[in-house]
Amino acid sequence: MATIRRRFYKWQVQIRRTGQAPISKSFTKKPDALAWARKMEAAADRGELAN
Repeated sequence: MATIRRRFYKWQVQIRRTGQAPISKSFTKKPDALAWARKMEAAADRGELAN
């Protein structure tokens, strides 16, 4: 599950999965953050993220 939080004037997304390094990215717009989170979670489910 992705964690999305407001950090100053940006939205920070963090994705953590067991056995994988956490990945994070910041966005200025919340819809962009949500879209990226969905994309990265889908990639993690398919096993496409590097360890």
